[in-house]
Formats: sequence, C-alpha cells, structure tokens
Amino acid sequence: MRLYTLRFLASAICIHAHATPVPLNVARLAPSATTFDGFGTSLCWWARGVGGWSNTTAFDNLMDLLFDPKHPSGLKLNQVRYNIGGGVSSDPDLKGFRPGAWVPSYETASGVWDWTQDAEQRRVLSAAQRRGVRFTMAFSNSPPAWMTVSGSSTGSKSGSTDNLKDTEYGAFAEYLANVTAHFHASWNTTFDAVTPINEAANGWWKTGGSQEGCHFEPGSESKIVAALGAALKAAGVGGMVTVAGPEENSIDTSVKSLQAWSDDAIAATGIITTHTYNGVNRLGFNSFAVDHGKRLWASEYGTGSGPLQGGIQLAQRIIQDLAGMPNLQVWTLWQAADLDNSLNPAGWGLTAASYCGCGGGQSCKCSEQTPAGEFYVRQQFFALRQFSAYLLPGSRVLHPAAGQPALPPNTLLALGPNKTTLVFLVNPTAGPTTVSLDGLAVETGCAEHILTDATHSTAMVQLVPVTGGKLAATLPAESVNTFVLRSDPGALCPPPPPPPPP
Repeated sequence: MRLYTLRFLASAICIHAHATPVPLNVARLAPSATTFDGFGTSLCWWARGVGGWSNTTAFDNLMDLLFDPKHPSGLKLNQVRYNIGGGVSSDPDLKGFRPGAWVPSYETASGVWDWTQDAEQRRVLSAAQRRGVRFTMAFSNSPPAWMTVSGSSTGSKSGSTDNLKDTEYGAFAEYLANVTAHFHASWNTTFDAVTPINEAANGWWKTGGSQEGCHFEPGSESKIVAALGAALKAAGVGGMVTVAGPEENSIDTSVKSLQAWSDDAIAATGIITTHTYNGVNRLGFNSFAVDHGKRLWASEYGTGSGPLQGGIQLAQRIIQDLAGMPNLQVWTLWQAADLDNSLNPAGWGLTAASYCGCGGGQSCKCSEQTPAGEFYVRQQFFALRQFSAYLLPGSRVLHPAAGQPALPPNTLLALGPNKTTLVFLVNPTAGPTTVSLDGLAVETGCAEHILTDATHSTAMVQLVPVTGGKLAATLPAESVNTFVLRSDPGALCPPPPPPPPP
C-alpha cells in the first residue's frame, strides 16, 4: 500500500509520498475565482433514439435519472449540448450512418425550411430544461449536406480539406443563426452559445463515415466563427447568444487554433471551449480564456475502456480538467446513453438505451406496436455520479497558489455551496491505498465515504471518524471515492457506545 497524507484547510498540507513529508503552507490553498456551474452531456446521438420512445413512463424515468436535481439516485446534470444537424435525404452516404447519427437539417435545401425536423432530440432537450437544466449549447458537426463540397455531411473526400463550399460561409452562418433565433422565439430555448465547428482541425471526417463531420483549417474556422457572430446579431439574438469554440479534440490543438484566429473571431466568441480527449496544456488554455475575458467550458470527453466500464478513466480526466483549469465552469460528457437494443453493459454511454429505426434518413419515432423504452444503467454512470451529485453548481474547487506544488495525482478538493467540504480521490491501482487527511476544518465529527468500485455504486459505505481534525481511510482497488464533510458533521455520527459497567 502507498501512504500519503493531505493536510488542508488549516496550516499546511503534507504529502507523504515517501518517508519525508513535503509541507505546503495552506494559506495557499484557495478557492477558484469562479464558481463551478455543473456537469452536462451532449444529446448527440442518443437523444434521437430516446426521444422517439412512446413509452412515456420509461422516458420520464430516464430523464429524471439524468437531469432531475432532486432525484435521490440521479446525476443532477445541469447542462446539455444540442446538435444542429446537417442531414438531408439526398446525401449519397445516407445508409452508412450509425443509429441516431444522421441528424436532419432544418433547412433541407436552400431557402426550404422544415421546423418539424428533429422532434426527438428536441423532446429530450425540453425534458431536460423542465427538470431545471440551466445551461444549453448548440453545436454543428457539419453544415447541411447541400452546402458541402462533397455533397455529404460525413466530410470531404480526403478528410483533411475544408468541406464547406467557399460560397456558403454566409449561408451556413445564417442557417445556424436562424435555427438559434427560431429556438428562442418559438420553442422557448435561448442557447448560451452556438458553435459552427466540432473537432474541425482533425483529418478524420471523410466522406462515407458513419457520422457527421467537417474539416476546417484554422483560418477557415476563424472565418466561419466571425461570420456566425455577425449572423447572430443580424438575427436579433446576438445580445443573448454568443459563439463558442474552438471545440478541438485536443486541448493543445484548441490553444493553437485560438492563436491563429482573427481579432474579429475572438471578439465574437464568448465561451472558450475544448474537448479534453488529448493534450496537456490546460493552464495555457485557461490563461487564454482569462486573458481575453472569456468563460471556459470543457465541452466533451468520453470513454468506455478499462475498469468500471471506463469509470476510472472518466474520474481521472474530470480531476485533471478541474485541477488543471482553475476557471473551468462546465464539464460536459459525450454520451449519457448508447443506442443499443441489446442493452450491453459495455460501451461508451453511461446507460444503454433501446431505440426504433433511427438509421440514415429514417425516423426515430417508435410506434405503439414497437414502443421501445428500456434502458440499462452501466457502472460508468456511478463514476460520474461520484462528482455530479456532490460537486453541485456554486461549488468552488480548491487550488494551490502559484509557485506551490500541485496536489497528488487523482486528488481534488472543493467547497460545496451547501457548506460541505469535498474530497475526491481515485485509486486506479489493483490494490488498496491508505490515505490520511490532516488539519480538517472540522475538529470532531464524521465524514461520509461514498464509493464506486466493482461491487459498490455510489454507496455510502462508512462514516469515517474525524478526531482532532484528522481522518484516515482505505481506498479499495480500482475505485472512485468521495468524502463529504458537512458544516455540522456531528449529526452524522452514531452516538458513542455507553461506557462499560463498573
């Protein structure tokens, strides 16, 4: 076993990685300057299938589990990422799309609008908002296929060349702005931001793929972002909806893209966003947002590999992102569900959900004869819940001051809005690890130990005594752990046993 000690919220933090502790003066461990606004999920592509369920009871049960802040076993997600589609029936690659990944365009041809499209995804968006989801973002994987060079929303022939026609930049910006304005005026949804790009610098969006995608060179990204900013103003929503980006797959690539953008593109962008699958330059990305007075969101990460159906990797990435980007306000998951009629316990989604039809060009709406409406909760769901159920909107992550050593890997500390002190610890190893927390603000009381591992699912496994500001616990192998210390933790403790008779 490896022993390390954290001393925080008092005079020092001591980390016993070896025999000699390294003291840190904790007046240097301070809350982040911005509050954390919560966790979210993309609606692409699972909402197309789930939104088609005719089994309303099952639909409401899943929506409650994901979005209801009062659900006793739910995720309490506070943000969604809606996909504005580019799919048209004339796409030559129509039959190659995976279930749900063909998202129909509202503009089916130049000047031809159909606002009945994509009712299934909008149903999920509306259900999330009714349950209190506060933040919404719209994103485009591809322009409508008729605007592209290849004629397909799956990408260009090579994948490494721009697929938006040079003549269609204004039309694409107007398309996104008109959709955004229609959501505001007709469907009571005002997006916080909309982005025209998604992992656009990568070369994998090739014609014939199984999902939408579109390559943009950095200069082309800059051009469409600036055009969208102007189009939003022209559509009358510029004062309410900003542009987000650059949405690259790698944090490092996001930094490079931003550095290549024009002043007009940067001015149009109100929320700096990145996916965090790859890259390490979190501090540089954070600094760019702060230096330019922008909000900062981690807008996509997902996994399905390793222990806990990817739950260990997921928890490690959440900690890396929140610890490495002090001004991060929203953290967004890629897939809350997989469309999978076998309800396989493995996959990238937190749940597996049944679906009807939903191929390229097909409706996702279920009939009464084939209602669908089954879902299976996978283990990764609980790994995310270790964070989302406790690191609530209004929380502040604690960070060492500049020049001070970082906390140990797989360690995150925060102050909750409900007067809780939160400690998140991941043990990725195959054996147990002992931790000792010293110098807690609570002198005497108890801490709840919440655990997800191979046999526990966000279970409160023990009340750990706090004595003299000290707490010690063992983290099981391959586990995600949350310790919750409340302002009045004594109420959580069972009464001491009576003294033995004389």
